Amino acid sequence: DIISLLTKHLIEYVNVEYDLLAHGQSQTSTITPEQKKIFKEKFCIAEETVSKNLKKMVSNDKDIDVNELLESLNEVVTKADNTVNLCVLLSKMKENASGLYTHSVNVALWGQILAGWMGYREDMIEKVAITGILHDIGILKFTQNELDDFSFHKELEMGAFSKHSMYGYELVKNKDLDQSIKQAVLTHHEHADGSGFPLGVDNKSLNPIQRVIEIADVYDTLLMREPGFKRMSPFEVLIHLNEVEGNKYDPSALLIFTSRLAQTFIQCRVRLNNGQEGKIVLSNKYSILRPLIQVGSGFVDLALRKDLNIVELLD
Repeated sequence: DIISLLTKHLIEYVNVEYDLLAHGQSQTSTITPEQKKIFKEKFCIAEETVSKNLKKMVSNDKDIDVNELLESLNEVVTKADNTVNLCVLLSKMKENASGLYTHSVNVALWGQILAGWMGYREDMIEKVAITGILHDIGILKFTQNELDDFSFHKELEMGAFSKHSMYGYELVKNKDLDQSIKQAVLTHHEHADGSGFPLGVDNKSLNPIQRVIEIADVYDTLLMREPGFKRMSPFEVLIHLNEVEGNKYDPSALLIFTSRLAQTFIQCRVRLNNGQEGKIVLSNKYSILRPLIQVGSGFVDLALRKDLNIVELLD
């Protein structure tokens, strides 16, 4: 009867709100304080494992222990319980964390998530994870003076610390690793439009691992809190990637990353740039990065309020 009535009034679709948990179909984040604590503990262990392996690789010219690294990453993923929780936990943690080893673990995990969303085979997802861990290893070859001036935001800029890509490739080129991993370490700052570094090649010369790692690297970097750079919220980063730098990335990978990641934040509490706090309740399929926010007993539709945007994820 309701559908018939709507049809008579030429209403083509409506949004129906119901309890996802009651229907056993939850796709929203359900993170307990205990889960958050255990997740951080496993993340720190993964960080230590990455640190140990990268330092050994640089100072002693040793191969990395791929199985040990993959196992430590898997522990982090397992403690998140599901991909939705993993995305929210990683995005929240990054607001107050920086450093090479934290960044390397994050890029490996974001890379795995995106590779999974893109339907990569399991062996390819593992290669993405190892590339994420190794992609910035060249930074460890910098002099102390260079490190004193280093920041990951500067690293994104062509000409600022650009030689770390070559340093990284020199460190991995003779290691017992798949050639596609070595290529992605060298090219992780190349862009689809040919404007990247150090080679200036375009999408035709970039392998599937690189296309995933580049987006994971930039997303994680722009979430980072560093002196002299504006800290962005996940939504601000995604808007920047799509509206400012969209031509730099593989279009398919960027579209999937944007749409799937934005969906994971439904039911998350957020703060808007006018100071209002609320909860994301509905994603707009025509404007995925401007969802409907419930603020108190009312609603703010960001698709209509272009003057407002999400500046922070809240606990």
